[in-house]
Amino acid sequence: MSVLPRELQYVPTLPSLGENVVNTSVVISPTNGASFGENSIIQFDLPQRGFLDPNSLYIRYKLTQTVVTVAEIKGTPVFTPFVNLQTIFGSSVVENIQNYGQIQTMLTNLTHNAAQKAGLAYAYGYSDYLVSTTTTTLGQSINGHLCAVNETIPMAGPLRCVLSESERLVPLCLMSGVRIQLTLDSLANMFTTTTAVPTAFALTNVELCYDLIDFGIGTENVVRSMGEKIYIKSASYACSNSTLASGSSGTIDMLFNTRLSSVKSLFASFGGTSSASLNKAYDSYDVTSNSGDYCFSVGGLQYPARAISTVNNKAGAYMELKQAIGGVHSSQTNNFGISSAEFAVVGNATTSYKIPAKSWFGVNLEKLSTNGALLTGLSTQSAPVGLRINTSTATAQSHNIAVIAMYDALVEVDTISKNATVKQ
Repeated sequence: MSVLPRELQYVPTLPSLGENVVNTSVVISPTNGASFGENSIIQFDLPQRGFLDPNSLYIRYKLTQTVVTVAEIKGTPVFTPFVNLQTIFGSSVVENIQNYGQIQTMLTNLTHNAAQKAGLAYAYGYSDYLVSTTTTTLGQSINGHLCAVNETIPMAGPLRCVLSESERLVPLCLMSGVRIQLTLDSLANMFTTTTAVPTAFALTNVELCYDLIDFGIGTENVVRSMGEKIYIKSASYACSNSTLASGSSGTIDMLFNTRLSSVKSLFASFGGTSSASLNKAYDSYDVTSNSGDYCFSVGGLQYPARAISTVNNKAGAYMELKQAIGGVHSSQTNNFGISSAEFAVVGNATTSYKIPAKSWFGVNLEKLSTNGALLTGLSTQSAPVGLRINTSTATAQSHNIAVIAMYDALVEVDTISKNATVKQ
């Protein structure tokens, strides 16, 4: 039997949405205040109705800093104020992303090229300087923000969390209560010391925005009839930290207690601590100084199978990083915002808010990249994650190392009790 091509299938086979379906743009203000300074907490309580569209979740606010001269914001400015994100279902913390601004800065550079970052510059808070026309510095200037005296900066950006990474609409109507809680960082961690560090900053007009789809009570009852418990595949990020001492050389094995059922990818960020590293945690140096190799290990097995050499072919590390974010042939992973100069920063080289170090190390751990299975990554439940660094050149400064795991998260919703949990 022959099958008609799609172009000749004139009778629609897709179901139509009912006339009563309503899409509402929801804007939520914090429940615990209107102005937020360093180290404070912002809380958003989501209403218990309808279905949240994961692709629409974002945050917007104004940042006002108090300084007598110019100041420099590190990283991707819209995310830099946030050191921690927690998602709370009922009274239980189901997601806790530490070093949130650092992780989101890395992900932004792994999923946006220089042109895309320039196009989003106003919303993301990047300074409005031009990209250099020389090929050696193209893309280096799409980082950070140079603040004017007492400048107020409007910002907005996507809020990555277990809700926004969901592969299905999130049934808020079937959940007892959902809160997103953001903790603000300190001034010292947000701004460089090249110029004056602001004496204060405040986030005002803070709003959480998303689209809420209301299908009506009939559709909600159909979803309830699907079973006592329904499951939604999502993803999130976990971060563990350690310190690599100055003067370290040879083979260095470090352990990170990251216990998860399905890790899709692992990343290592090598932050600087010396006065030359102006971005500190928002820098990531090549700690081998082109003289060694990197690999992860889980349960005695090495990932990748052959350690990535910074001596023989450092470009291999770049390809592994692309694999870790989605595959070397994916159009998404061809959108890197990392220049050659930024990827090549080694040792104790001086960085700036314009030219940070971006030598992240990442590996893909997925058994198969597919949406057709629930747990596609590698389990680290029975063994810690190991990071092996081999360097013949002693480290010129100490490094704060963050190992970031991108993992599968399974949201379980009890349609009867309205209790929701996340299995990690």
